Amino acid sequence: MTEPTPAIPPRIFQHGKRQQWGRAVLLEELSDRRIFLFEDGTERAIHQEYYEKMDVLPCAPDEAHRIDRAARRNRPSTSTKTKAALKRPEIDFAQQVAIFKAQFPGGFQDPEYLVSERGTGDDRLKDAAISRAADVMSQEALGELIEEGNFAAVLDSAAGCLEGTSGTTQRAEITRFRAMPDGAHENYARALMEMLYGEGPLARRFDEYVLAMRIDGGASWPAATWLLACALPTEFVFVKPTYFKKQTLVLELDLTYDSNPNGATYEQFQRAAQRCQERLIAAGLKPRDLIDVAAFINATLTPSAIRSVSEKPRRAKKEA
Repeated sequence: MTEPTPAIPPRIFQHGKRQQWGRAVLLEELSDRRIFLFEDGTERAIHQEYYEKMDVLPCAPDEAHRIDRAARRNRPSTSTKTKAALKRPEIDFAQQVAIFKAQFPGGFQDPEYLVSERGTGDDRLKDAAISRAADVMSQEALGELIEEGNFAAVLDSAAGCLEGTSGTTQRAEITRFRAMPDGAHENYARALMEMLYGEGPLARRFDEYVLAMRIDGGASWPAATWLLACALPTEFVFVKPTYFKKQTLVLELDLTYDSNPNGATYEQFQRAAQRCQERLIAAGLKPRDLIDVAAFINATLTPSAIRSVSEKPRRAKKEA
């Protein structure tokens, strides 16, 4: 269920000299200070002698509500989902590499890997999706459609990429995405363009993009990230959250998880993917992009893969 939107939008603030903090809502007003909650979930106290440094920003009601929801969702202390997810799997990165090499001796160039994951000659698999997205999701192609005001064509191209690849998104979810009201098409087209090619903070761009998708019941992590990954596979990672939560913890990186796609968590997943890519290269494997990295994560952090290494010490003890 989506959160009900309050009738009165919150005021949106920004520190005049700390714009990198992002935008904020007023969380609490005390006798000598105000507590502000920023978009990334960080709380900051501003003492009364510095109140004038917090500028009130002009903001449309829908955008103000979005910022407020994003800030509250990203607060680490408020997420029971985060606390439940913080158990580190009983596997280390070297064991993941061993599992992957056992399955695909040729690594990311293994013929079986290329057929099953990249889809050589199969227009339902990932290489074909990347080729399609390179054509219809390029900055030039999107820019032309937006300039023409053909926002429905942007939606149609995006939906075609989202639903055209096996093992990525659920068809029912993309059907709901295609049902987006006509009046929301322009906002989606511009949010997609900004997400892919904008220069603002990644977390903010991602939050605005997910909100603009307007999928009834909310977008899933795969739906929110697959289009980005196939459009720019060296920059954005495709997320299946069950596996990415585990990988982030295996790499001992910070994790503030929410089952609803959000910018703060996506930034953490991006960092995990980039760290994983570095470790894979150091191990002699050569992922061509973050789609390969995601495939490695998904293949080596299944329950059976984790059991295969965590049960070995127990078997060794019994045999001893």
